[in-house]
This record gives sequence, structure tokens and C-alpha cells, in this order.
Amino acid sequence: MTEDLISIMTGASPEAFEVEYQIRVPPAAMAHLDAATRLRDDATRAQARAAAEVREAAKALRATGMPVRDIGRTMGISYQRAHQLLVGKPESSRRRPTRRRQLA
Repeated sequence: MTEDLISIMTGASPEAFEVEYQIRVPPAAMAHLDAATRLRDDATRAQARAAAEVREAAKALRATGMPVRDIGRTMGISYQRAHQLLVGKPESSRRRPTRRRQLA
């Protein structure tokens, strides 16, 4: 859109020039973006710790001799998921900490 306006106003072909955009984020908005990033990263770490606790709970139940189907029922998950927790199969969608683009 900007290229079109420049082309119309100057008569230059859009291929003859390049438009560079520079966005300046106000400090207050940047502070909120930074806080959001930190909170997302904290949540990701907390989710990983919670998943580890669920695995340990399944192992503790199994150590009492509880069958896998009963572990699933007790934990509110399928027996297949209980088995995955016991054998240490990693979750299919591991999240990584959020990385925000650097804004000027």
C-alpha cells in the first residue's frame, strides 16, 4: 500500500525502491509485553512441573500394586495414558519458552 502511494506520487516503479518500516513501541506497552512473556514462560515451566508430578503420582500408585486400568480411573485419564505415564513416554506437544521478537 505504501509502495503504491509512493509509486503514484513519484512516478517511480515499485521495484525501484524499498520501504523500510520501523515500529516504535511505547515504553508502557513494552513493559506489558515483557511481563506477558515472563508470565508465559513461568506458565510453561509450571506446566512441565505439573506433568512431572502426574507421572510421579502414576508411579506411586503402581508401586502399591494398583492395576493400570485402576490408575487411569483414579487419575481421571484413560488406561492408555496411564500406561504412557508409567513407561515414560514423553508428551507429543512439548512447549518451549516464548520468544518475543525484538521491537525497536
